[in-house]
Amino acid sequence: MRGLVALLVVAVVVAGAGGFMLGYSVHPATVTRIVPQTGTLTGYNFSCGPSAQLPYLQGALQFNLTSTYSTDIIASAAYLVDWTGDTNQLVRANGTKHVTVTWGPGAMQSIQVTACPNVGVTIWRVVQLVMACPNPPCDDGTNPTP
Repeated sequence: MRGLVALLVVAVVVAGAGGFMLGYSVHPATVTRIVPQTGTLTGYNFSCGPSAQLPYLQGALQFNLTSTYSTDIIASAAYLVDWTGDTNQLVRANGTKHVTVTWGPGAMQSIQVTACPNVGVTIWRVVQLVMACPNPPCDDGTNPTP
């Protein structure tokens, strides 16, 4: 009886290994395609002028964010040097978004300065939005309703 059990165990192991090797040898080839995707910042403009609350100044930081990603992204842009902060912007797939950040007394960035600040801007993080989609085309909730 032990010989029969041992034979059965050997047969199961051989069948499992043979099935694995057969499946591995006939499986379809895996194709990896690398598609370069970028987020770029262009059209940088910074304005500075007198505000309604003298002696303070006001202005706007403007730039464009362009995405070559096939899905929506959240691009985090940081403004640096004399005035620091950041803004997170939703950029649609293969799209461009114009961004304006106003600054000065009572503006989006309520800062009170009497000399024009030096400001640079850069993208410091890109998050790609990948949503589960059981029945394409899908609405991930970020599209406004018509």
